[in-house]
Amino acid sequence: MVKADQLRDVAALAIAVALAATLSACATEARTLNLADTKAPTQLLRNDAASRVPADAVLTVGEKGDGSEGCALDDDPDGFMRKWHSSLVLEINSASAPNVDRIGTDLSTSYIDEGWDEFLSQGTGSSTRTLKRDGSRTQLRITTTDDVDGDGLGAMIAVDVFGQCVKTDGPNSDEVVQLGTR
Repeated sequence: MVKADQLRDVAALAIAVALAATLSACATEARTLNLADTKAPTQLLRNDAASRVPADAVLTVGEKGDGSEGCALDDDPDGFMRKWHSSLVLEINSASAPNVDRIGTDLSTSYIDEGWDEFLSQGTGSSTRTLKRDGSRTQLRITTTDDVDGDGLGAMIAVDVFGQCVKTDGPNSDEVVQLGTR
């Protein structure tokens, strides 16, 4: 029983610290965000999205990516405005492959239920759901790809999270280089 009480206390403390950090960030509107400020929340949202996919549907966690990229603004051809991009690909097992689009829809719906808005685009063999939330500049994109050969291989869900654009000293700046992939 002591372990359960200790775990509950540690969890409560972690929630309190996270809440305090969130509230302090909200209270400092005058503070300008930098790329490092957007990295962890972007990665956490990517991981959260991946964790919402039923584990028994996932064959493997494939390609995973993290890095900054230019915001592709017309008035910023040199890429000084940058955003953090976190991604991963979940390869879906053969038993769940026929349901990959439903799994993607369920994942998207879990965010819609939390106040996110969905923009759906469909192509041949794939669907992309782009989710945005009022008051946030972060974007979540969920792309499902069907098992086009029908062999139970190839169905996947790609999760891409794009943080908000922030001003940097450019793609080769110390901040960008120290954070990793450019």
